[in-house]
Amino acid sequence: MDVSEVRTATPRRVGWLAGMDWPRALVLGVLLVVTGLLVAWPLLRLLGESVAGPAGLTLAYYLEFLGHPDLLETAWNTVVVAAGTTLMSGLIGVSMAWAVSRTTMPLRGMIRSLVTLTFSAPSFLGALAWVLLLGPRAGKLNVFLMDLFGLEKAPFDIFSPGGIIFVLTMFSFPLVFMPVAAALDNMDASLEDASRMLGASRWRTTAEVTVPLVVPAILSGSILVFIEAMVVFGPVAVLGMPVQYYTLATKMITLLRDPPRLELAAVLALPVILVLLALQVLQRKWLGRRRYTVMTGKVQRARPVDLGLPARWGLSAICLAVVFVSVVLPFGMLLQVSITKSLSRGLTWANLTLTDNYRYLFEQDVTLRALGHSLLLSAGAVLVALILSLLAAWMTERTATRGRGVLGLLFLTPYAFPGSALGIALILAFGGPPFRLAGTLTIMLIAYVIRVLPISFSYTRSGLLQVSPELEQAARMSGAGWLQSLRDVTLPLMRGGLLAAGMVQFVLLFRELGVSVFLYTGGNEVAAVAIYDFAQEAQFALMAALSMIVAVVNLVVVTAVHRWWGGGRFTSAS
Repeated sequence: MDVSEVRTATPRRVGWLAGMDWPRALVLGVLLVVTGLLVAWPLLRLLGESVAGPAGLTLAYYLEFLGHPDLLETAWNTVVVAAGTTLMSGLIGVSMAWAVSRTTMPLRGMIRSLVTLTFSAPSFLGALAWVLLLGPRAGKLNVFLMDLFGLEKAPFDIFSPGGIIFVLTMFSFPLVFMPVAAALDNMDASLEDASRMLGASRWRTTAEVTVPLVVPAILSGSILVFIEAMVVFGPVAVLGMPVQYYTLATKMITLLRDPPRLELAAVLALPVILVLLALQVLQRKWLGRRRYTVMTGKVQRARPVDLGLPARWGLSAICLAVVFVSVVLPFGMLLQVSITKSLSRGLTWANLTLTDNYRYLFEQDVTLRALGHSLLLSAGAVLVALILSLLAAWMTERTATRGRGVLGLLFLTPYAFPGSALGIALILAFGGPPFRLAGTLTIMLIAYVIRVLPISFSYTRSGLLQVSPELEQAARMSGAGWLQSLRDVTLPLMRGGLLAAGMVQFVLLFRELGVSVFLYTGGNEVAAVAIYDFAQEAQFALMAALSMIVAVVNLVVVTAVHRWWGGGRFTSAS
């Protein structure tokens, strides 16, 4: 072996499919082909369908979109929902982050943990719960308020744009809270002290020094919220479709019904993808032009703001109320409905049935099949995505092979694919000849792999950067090949990070609805689709029971991983 290969930590340049290192070049080539087939091919098919007319290339479908009032209204609805959710999530997330990081508010640690729990709760299931709570006819909370105040009409209607924004906000504000809280925790307080020494009040210092310095965190979190609200399917389908209120994500599914209009669905999907890509580019350029240095070698922690006794506990109560409304109330409602015989008869001894709904579910073939498919597809997709991501991360971070930049781009591009657009693209790319995968579990497995590729790649690349290249180089000097050093040295040291990445991906996929609802057929149901079908059929007890089963499975997976990992069996090394 050439000693020059291991003399420094800098990756050695490998020629593009040159004769010096065929195994490494072959792995790169295979990865490019696989990810090109999974990512680039569906995107190209989507673009092709949007401009393919009977007589050749055409822009007629785009003109139809621009001249169709319903489709333009749908696009406007999407902007309203995304902007409203982003604004409300920003207000709540930034305020709570400041409260837990910069004040003497009690229970700050507990509130941080509860906000993380809010983030892990599925917004789709939360939307179903809020139908039971704030439905205009029989919503439990509406009925309670009507009886309490003698009202003739329900005070709230969850089936409205405001209801959609409310539900999305309750499950999206942690995306702003978490990065902003971290930025505030790590900020050097000397900057604020300098402002105070110059005569600025504490509130002026907060407004003119603190907030501007956490702009990157606010911007990053807000963009994530905007993207999520723009492409989310489940909550909007549950709360909007019954009253004919559509966003682009939900409108696409109506275009697949008789008669199917795949070309119009493609026209709707492409602008969404382009907008999401543009947001990511703008974020990088925005932050790249400005300096936001908030940490130095020695960080001086900020002194917390003493709000006084009444204000401290009042602020704590407000934060706890937000968490209660976002998680405890809706999921408590689902639990209650899952153990009752009838939704209308309330929580009485005569109406309680602790096991009947659950027993009925496990006696139905469709339920067992849906849960089995979700377990199989989620675990299989996680395994495939981790293998691909591990190889891709190693190629991009441990070598200087030409083409590795394209590889990284392909792995991150699915960030811009909303579930509905991905479903349409996969139908076009793999549904017909030569693949003919429409209606199969294989096409759903492909969709699940694509959904988690960016997350898997990001986690895996971060974990790889924590493992010193010198460890691999030592193995190479002892005679091991690069694949053997990856298998015997790097992989064991990354197992903790890989396990954490797998856990996150499994939880996301096990409740995945946005792409599943476009691709499933009778016999290929998954758990989220079964829950959605129960809701559509107004079988709320079964819907709630299956929702709780999904939540319990995710909780068991998370707990098992934390115990396994937390017990010290897997650690990263440097």
